[in-house]
Amino acid sequence: MCRAEDTNSSYRYSFKVYGLSVSESFEYTQRFGIEDPYTRITEMSNWRIFHPTFALQWKTKADNYQEIEITFLEINSNELRQIDVLYLDNAYKKFFGGIKVTTTHLSLRYEYIYRFTKAVDRRFDFSLGAGINPYFFNISEDPVISNQFPTHERNMGAFFHVVPRIQFNLSNKLYMDLNVPFCLFYYNHRRMEREDPQLTEELKILTFTDNTLLPEVYSVRVGVGFRF
Repeated sequence: MCRAEDTNSSYRYSFKVYGLSVSESFEYTQRFGIEDPYTRITEMSNWRIFHPTFALQWKTKADNYQEIEITFLEINSNELRQIDVLYLDNAYKKFFGGIKVTTTHLSLRYEYIYRFTKAVDRRFDFSLGAGINPYFFNISEDPVISNQFPTHERNMGAFFHVVPRIQFNLSNKLYMDLNVPFCLFYYNHRRMEREDPQLTEELKILTFTDNTLLPEVYSVRVGVGFRF
């Protein structure tokens, strides 16, 4: 069996394409006013299977690695228009409705990777990363009729991970990377705006903060890297 030669010392940079699989479950409580007894408890779950991501990795002077990844990038706009036709009082009446929904989602990841095995001719390379995954998510709902009012929700936060890694060197330039991020902490700041003139100023703009230690976030990342 041939061995890769000078695998980690000849090249400083590498480009990676990952397939990211994620399972997320969150629960948070919110109240809509200081004196409002109404409380909402929201449970949310999300699955993504082999979502493609792109990363750039470079070597440090200590022969470890740093990596930046574009985890998610999406700008999406959907518009729904509907007409309800009812037969009332011996006549047909039309009721118009609809909404335009615009979402913007950006998520990045930075990771510092400490290598346990630094021999240049090894097939396997074991390492441990520490990463932060900041994100921004915005959703705007704009009704198409004037008797309804726009709403906007903005989320900003970050995930903090520790990441065991196994790298298999296919050649001196090409390698595979398997890593399993463990989420230690999750932070989210949410701002909701409702442009309803019937609401008080206190209820038009609401903010919530969520902090979770060891959240139910599980992920696996499988990638192929090319050194240059």
